[in-house]
Amino acid sequence: MNIGEILSRAWKIVWKFKVLWLFGILASCGQAGGSSSGGSSGGGSGGSQAIQWPQQWLADVGNMEWFLILLMIFAGIIFILLMIFLMMSLNTVGRVGIVRGAMQAEEGKEKLSFGELLSGVKPFFWRILGLNLTIGVGVFLLVVLGMIALIIVTVVTFGIGLFLLIPLLLLFVPLMWAVVVLQEQANVALIVEDIGIIDALKRSWQAVLAKPGNYLVMGLILILGVGLLAALVIGLPFLPIILPMIIGFIANEQAAINTGLILSGICFAIYLPVLLALVGLMRSYIITSWTLSYLQWADPAPEKPVTILPPVEPVATPPVEQIPDPLTGS
Repeated sequence: MNIGEILSRAWKIVWKFKVLWLFGILASCGQAGGSSSGGSSGGGSGGSQAIQWPQQWLADVGNMEWFLILLMIFAGIIFILLMIFLMMSLNTVGRVGIVRGAMQAEEGKEKLSFGELLSGVKPFFWRILGLNLTIGVGVFLLVVLGMIALIIVTVVTFGIGLFLLIPLLLLFVPLMWAVVVLQEQANVALIVEDIGIIDALKRSWQAVLAKPGNYLVMGLILILGVGLLAALVIGLPFLPIILPMIIGFIANEQAAINTGLILSGICFAIYLPVLLALVGLMRSYIITSWTLSYLQWADPAPEKPVTILPPVEPVATPPVEQIPDPLTGS
């Protein structure tokens, strides 16, 4: 099956089994995120209050006891870690559900139920979570070390070394793409072959190394093509949604700002179901495509050696001593 057939087959699967869209929504959690916030009111006392508020807040924090500040920092760190764990857990549930759904669709199953796919997540949950957490932490540490090295070279060479490192910086984007491809295939390998984290990484590396050209093209299509196109299609409607809010802030009047915020909120509430459907469709299609890629291109998993036990020799039973009959004497 070539790349075009894989992409076409993936589309047929996600369009037929729309239950995968629900898992796609879950799989999009923690995948890529961004937030936007706006709002300072201008004009008159509103503008001065907006400027004075952070200064007053900093002054209040400065007057607090040191242990209260540490407690707030600790609580903030715990909250962030809990949110990260929650997002990664939802991502794991969605990812496993889509991979198993694609596998069952390829096996010829005509109906997929949300409950059945959800119940099949449990055997793979902690392994998939650990796999993605390991890769994420590794990438984060490499980025931090790279930034430290970049700062040191820049300071030592008075900025000249930065120009020499530009070619290395240009390699960062394709390197991250390669990591994404390996990560996607490792997730699929772990679920398809029911193996451990290390074995999944090995199988992913073997699969990509065996057909680097296929995975290069598929990565460009799914990451650069489908991903950016979907982000563009999903993001474009936000422009008219936030337009009333922007107009309200430009008018610089409290009534106009309130009206703009209300209209933007209503428009966003109307668009939210469409947004969730598009996100679910995009993520389920991408993960299904990676699943079919592995099923078609990866070499069969090596069979586990069967331990043959030596035959058990029968235990010799000692002869039963016959007791002579007292009457006959035999």
